[in-house]
Amino acid sequence: QFNHPLFRDVMFKVYDIKNESSFKYSRIVFGDLVGTYIGVSETGDGGTNEWNDDYSILYKKENVIISGDFKHCGPSRNPLWRGPVGMFGSTFVDALSSDSIASYYYFEPANNFTMGDDEFLWSKLKPGYYRQGNNIINDTAVAGSDGDYTFGTNYFSLESGQVKRIASLLAYGYTSNEIFQKVKLAKVLYNNNFDLAKIGTHIQLTNLSSHATVNGNYQILWQSEKIISTVDIYFSPDAGQTWLPIIKDLANNQSYI
Repeated sequence: QFNHPLFRDVMFKVYDIKNESSFKYSRIVFGDLVGTYIGVSETGDGGTNEWNDDYSILYKKENVIISGDFKHCGPSRNPLWRGPVGMFGSTFVDALSSDSIASYYYFEPANNFTMGDDEFLWSKLKPGYYRQGNNIINDTAVAGSDGDYTFGTNYFSLESGQVKRIASLLAYGYTSNEIFQKVKLAKVLYNNNFDLAKIGTHIQLTNLSSHATVNGNYQILWQSEKIISTVDIYFSPDAGQTWLPIIKDLANNQSYI
C-alpha cells in the first residue's frame, strides 16, 4: 500500500508460487475467498445485525468485483454509523492471462462454503464458472444479502522448481466508477514494477507546463511514448481528492477540446 494520492486507497497482494516438488503440475488454479461485512464500526455499534444487507457484483467488462452496502445512505441496523458507507473492489492485476477473473462464485449464506472439500473447491474455481447473487439483476443490486464469494484465475502450469507470480488487489472508494478508475491506475503502477516516478513519463501535456487558469473552450495537447495506446481524461474538482471521468478510450490523437 502506497502513501500517494492516486494509490493510497489500493492494497496490492502479491504471491510468488514455487513448485518445490519434482512433479510438473499441468493445471493449477489460484483463487481468493472474499468475505463482506460492510457498515460496521469498531465498537459498540450493534454490528452483529449488520450481516445481510450487503451485495457483490461482478462487472465483466471492467473485470472488477464490487461489494457495498445495499442502503448507500448508511446501514439501517447501525444507528452509531456516521457518514456515507464505502465500497471495495477486487480483481487480479497479474493472473498469467489477459482475462484475469476466469471464475466467480457468489454463495449465500456466507458460511455455506466447505474449505475441506477439494472437489467442491475445484468445481467452484473452474474457469468459466460464474454465479451472481440472486439479489443482482442486470448488474444492479435489488436487495441486500448475506453472502461472500470466490474468484479465480485461468488454469496455468508449473514446472518443477518454477516460480510464477499472481497479484490481486483491493480498491476502496464511494462509487463504482471511482473504484474502476483506481483499479486502472493500479494496473499501470503494477506494470511499471511499482515505480511511482516512472509512470509519470509515459504521457505528458505539451501546452501546459505549469498550473494555469483557462476559460471557455481550451485545447489540451499531449505526447505519449506509446503510439497505439488509448487515453482516458479525468477532471478533479478538489485538487486530486476525487476524479470525474470526462472521456474514456480516446484515440491517441494528442489533442482534446
